[in-house]
Amino acid sequence: MSLDSAHVPAAVVRTRAIGSALGGIGWRRLLVATSPGLLLAVVAGAVVRIVPAVGAGFPLGDGGLFVQMALDLRSNGFIPPPTVTHYGAPWVYPPAGLYILALVPGDPIDTLRWLPILWSVALIAAVWLLACELVGKRIADLAALAYALLPWSYWWLIQGGGVTRALGALLAVLAIWATARRTWLPLGILLGLTVITHPEAAFFATTGIVVVWAVRWRSWRALLAVPVTLAIAGAWLVIILPPLGLDGLLRGLMSRPGAVSYDSVRKVLVLAELWPAALLGVLGVVLCLRHRTARWLVVWAVVCMVSPGAIGRWVAIPWSMLIGLAIEPIFALRLAPRWASVPVTAVLAAAVAITVTVPVLPAADRARMAAIAQTVDPGITYAVYDSRLTREWFPLLARHHSTTTKVGFEWVGGITPTAGDRVYGIPEDSP
Repeated sequence: MSLDSAHVPAAVVRTRAIGSALGGIGWRRLLVATSPGLLLAVVAGAVVRIVPAVGAGFPLGDGGLFVQMALDLRSNGFIPPPTVTHYGAPWVYPPAGLYILALVPGDPIDTLRWLPILWSVALIAAVWLLACELVGKRIADLAALAYALLPWSYWWLIQGGGVTRALGALLAVLAIWATARRTWLPLGILLGLTVITHPEAAFFATTGIVVVWAVRWRSWRALLAVPVTLAIAGAWLVIILPPLGLDGLLRGLMSRPGAVSYDSVRKVLVLAELWPAALLGVLGVVLCLRHRTARWLVVWAVVCMVSPGAIGRWVAIPWSMLIGLAIEPIFALRLAPRWASVPVTAVLAAAVAITVTVPVLPAADRARMAAIAQTVDPGITYAVYDSRLTREWFPLLARHHSTTTKVGFEWVGGITPTAGDRVYGIPEDSP
């Protein structure tokens, strides 16, 4: 059966009730679905995500805190300690991605180089699945390709911190997909796993579920997913609520308020700093606004823009579908053979791979921190005033506490440097 609702009667496309909630996922259809468009998107997306990591020799961007948390789990019998070693932050972060990092054999620093990229590539397939349910398979192929190449769909996810960010985004999209499939048990499981993986992803999943539920389900049967979600998320909440309290929980979950500005929206919309992606998305908005049944997609994009957190990676999901809606009529004209999409995609992927850069902690800093770990009294604390990455990685690599490293302290209101701290960065180390 085709998934394209434009060519199949709505009564046929609409998901029929079945005896088992798990059966409603349609695993057989998922396994036999061989979409050249999806394969092209996954290959192109994998290329642009892997290229920044080639030759880096170290995890991209951030992630030092998560490496230390994984090491703490290993050394403590996989029971979270009260605080994170060297960082001093409370050990209260949603743990699912951290347990996976700790369970993967080998050095977690090495794992951090490839695991976020793996989650990010899998996310392309999840976006395709969701788009198949919401806008049809032909548009889904185009949407998956657009999502694969939008830099802000993956820039944060392939960094070391993507071990939780990318996994959370993957689970969030699958939870929204389960909503579109009208299956309450998978919805409850996936949303619960999202909650215990990443707080921003949980917020995105909840808003997306509400929007898709209003369009595709509109049944109170969806509430059956709530106790399932609470049962999964409850194990984490029971552990962190006593030391943090409700105020601390909300402070951590809402530590990154949304902020819509020209610059942030521009970064969301452009494809490798080119405006065609923005214009195509706007054309998709116009097409949606002209058809009442599709206006919800614009509403979802706006909700993502005003939600807490880094809006780029969330808006990219509905925006890629808007781009697909804009491009699909052009492909329907069949002005060129289908194979022509391969070289065009290769050119776009090359442009993105060349243009997009992701920061990495310099080797000189890594060597300097390793020297501090070997030679400086462990009781000395530091105040690190270099870049964000330096502050993030310093406690792990130097094995000393830094009172200017604030990651992990959003749950308790921050941290304050003290007069006795040794300075790292500007100026040089004090005696």
